Amino acid sequence: MNRRWLLPGLIGLMFLSACRTAPVSLTPMQIAERAKSATVLIFTKVNATGTIPNLALNTNHLKTDASARFRAGDTDKDMQEKYVQTFLDSPEDYLREGDDTFSVKTEVGMLGTGFIVTPDGYVLTNAHVVKPDKQELAKAVLEKLSDEVNHEVDGIKQNIDGMLPGEAISESDANRLRAALLKQYAKDADLNFQTEVLVVLSPKTPGGEPDTRRCDIKKLGEVTPGKDVAVLKIMGSNLPTLPLAQGIEAGGVSVGSDLLIMGYPGQIFKDPDMTDASKLQPSLTIGHVSGIRDMAAGFHVIQTDATINHGNSGGPALNDFGQVVGQATFMEADSQGLNFAIDIGVAREFLQELNVNVNSPSHGMASSVASAHGESGHRSFPIGIVLLFVLVIGAAVVVAIVVSRS
Repeated sequence: MNRRWLLPGLIGLMFLSACRTAPVSLTPMQIAERAKSATVLIFTKVNATGTIPNLALNTNHLKTDASARFRAGDTDKDMQEKYVQTFLDSPEDYLREGDDTFSVKTEVGMLGTGFIVTPDGYVLTNAHVVKPDKQELAKAVLEKLSDEVNHEVDGIKQNIDGMLPGEAISESDANRLRAALLKQYAKDADLNFQTEVLVVLSPKTPGGEPDTRRCDIKKLGEVTPGKDVAVLKIMGSNLPTLPLAQGIEAGGVSVGSDLLIMGYPGQIFKDPDMTDASKLQPSLTIGHVSGIRDMAAGFHVIQTDATINHGNSGGPALNDFGQVVGQATFMEADSQGLNFAIDIGVAREFLQELNVNVNSPSHGMASSVASAHGESGHRSFPIGIVLLFVLVIGAAVVVAIVVSRS
């Protein structure tokens, strides 16, 4: 081998290697196109059976509170009106479990989002997606029993009309009464739940049939404020996957950086005007990192203004390179723009405990994403380093020429 060209040859290979592994920043369109095939709908099907007590009125409590409103000179009608208004102002204070029960047998479904991380079918989502809170399940069961609730409300309306002929309760009072009935039913219900978790892959073609697969729950964390992560396993091979960052820092997550979230907003599935096929296409929301917060349980969450809707839970939160840096997990109630994604490092911890190997993110992966769509993307390779390599190579060539002439 001609040693005179060994040094510049090696430096040239270093330069080419650096170019190949340079990170590639992708457009939101490219990220969405890459992520949608690996982003899956999680459907938790729950069969509920059991009994729920009929409700009764705590008349002694109501009489005590209503009597405090009586005034000298009140007529019987005045006192009856105050009884009724005291009850309607806060019906949950006066409802109690009755002596009789009625049976319940129904099915409810909970939606969430997940994403595939290995070609043989390991899937990540949130723990609360596959293990819903029992109170939430009871509430969902009872919301399906609207006929029973409406029957109770109608009965109360008739009783009020019997006491105060011609007096009708307002719609706001009726809604408050329905909410109180649901809450009390949920509190007293004795229900058993059998859960089955299904993973639904997006159709490969618009309007195509969805691919629904049963799954096993391999590891389950604790719901928020715990490590709200679940690892699922479906049967499969050569499945589309998403690359995982090593964690928040390695994924370039900092205040002000872009954050993109893929998922299945649950509200869309309730819209009768949208086709079923279109509902099975995941949505992309875009925002920025607002902050990085520490949870008391010892892990990080990413605060973002990217919208996280009900149904997005468990879905991938991606950086500009298409790497998963977190999982959409929760939002602060009654607040705008306070959404949180759990650090992907937690999921990596779970996968490691299961001895599941996932491909470490590499710049080469990001490059392949761009080339797969026939686009080069924007190379974020620093120009200063490029110039330095050029200068080093130029110097090496000069040295090689001098050596060759000596």
